[in-house]
Amino acid sequence: MLPGIFPGTMEFQVIGWVIPGLIASHMERQGITVTSAALVTVTVLLHFLGRLLALL
Repeated sequence: MLPGIFPGTMEFQVIGWVIPGLIASHMERQGITVTSAALVTVTVLLHFLGRLLALL
């Protein structure tokens, strides 16, 4: 239902399949704790970087 309401480009549809697959692969190799900690760290850093760039 949602793709009909919010049509996206093919690039965004591919990202929606690739990124979760990469995260699952890393969770299988490194474990859930290490991968989750890395994801949280990157997310927080990108959040603050985005806020910093918005101030400029």
